[in-house]
Amino acid sequence: MALTLEGASIGVDANGVTALINDINTQVVEETCNKLDSGLGDLHAAVDAVWVGKSAENFKANLETNANNIKQCINDTKEELVAVLNEIVQNFNQMDEELVTKYS
Repeated sequence: MALTLEGASIGVDANGVTALINDINTQVVEETCNKLDSGLGDLHAAVDAVWVGKSAENFKANLETNANNIKQCINDTKEELVAVLNEIVQNFNQMDEELVTKYS
């Protein structure tokens, strides 16, 4: 009977984490912000078609402020997630380095 190690691994794929971060940025952050901007344009057009005056302008300005706040929250959340993912990679790398000490 032989002792074997099959499929043993430890750590994380740093390239995979980088790809995940890029996907989150592209597929979540950028797409969501683009859709918010597009929807905001449509809302402005709808307001302009039926409403005039200072209140209409204030309403559109408030829509823009809210959209910008949402986009900022999305970006802040992404940055927090990136920090957590990078910390996980660092922790796994440190754990790997400390798992077996080389004899001196």
